[in-house]
Amino acid sequence: MVHSFRFPEHTDRPRDVRSRIIEHLARNGASKVSDIGSAINSSRENVRYHLAALEAASLVRSNISPGTRTGCTPFYALAPATAQTRERIH
Repeated sequence: MVHSFRFPEHTDRPRDVRSRIIEHLARNGASKVSDIGSAINSSRENVRYHLAALEAASLVRSNISPGTRTGCTPFYALAPATAQTRERIH
């Protein structure tokens, strides 16, 4: 017997969330976590988690260093190499 697994409708797979974040930044430029979350219909905590992974992979960068973000509102943008790659694809 073969079983298939489906993700619940409210659960976003990491790849989907990260793709939507990248698409949002490509269309809108530098954005705050709250703006990204609203645009892709995801919680701030979820967006922060995925932004950290994208930042670690050098796909996204922030205008504020990770250790100095307390009390500041960072804006996230595509890293230059990511933006150039997207331009060549589209």
